[in-house]
Amino acid sequence: SADKVKILGVMITNDLRWRENTAERVKKVNKKYYQLVQLRQFSANQEVLLTTWKILIRPITEYTAPLWHSGLLECDKRILENLQKKALALILGTIYIDYKRYYRVKGKPVPYELALKACDLVPLCERRELLTRKFAHDTYNNPMHKDFFEETSNSRPNTRYKPKVKEHSGSSRRYLTSAGPVMERIVNSTKPA
Repeated sequence: SADKVKILGVMITNDLRWRENTAERVKKVNKKYYQLVQLRQFSANQEVLLTTWKILIRPITEYTAPLWHSGLLECDKRILENLQKKALALILGTIYIDYKRYYRVKGKPVPYELALKACDLVPLCERRELLTRKFAHDTYNNPMHKDFFEETSNSRPNTRYKPKVKEHSGSSRRYLTSAGPVMERIVNSTKPA
């Protein structure tokens, strides 16, 4: 039996963890950084470099994110965020002060969070969360996918909370943080993004 399988570009392992998929994202993004390096060598401005990151490279980090985002371990989240940190280092340039990396924004050293704001970016984790919420709502509202979620029976007494879909429960944390249960909770608890 295989330990892992790639289906439509997503690495799925027999332990249902996402470390291999994270490694696959990293490998693909690392191959694309040369585009930023080449553009810098040809004196492309920061706007062009940022557009290249946003349109050509960042989507690789988010490919099928609604499937695996909620099940990521903290170490995988850090690894993925480091991809954007490296991109910003190539786009803005860096300065190290007391062994800590800062980014050059208008000639001044700023930490990662301020560099994100200066570039009108958000952490990748926030983007994946938004993509997951949007996917859950779009799927729920699409008549072609009406069987994806199990509708609740309206036998609940007249209360303020009326779930739209049935929330499946499980005993393991891994199950509760998997895509299905997370999207059921999203549909029941939030408005579309």
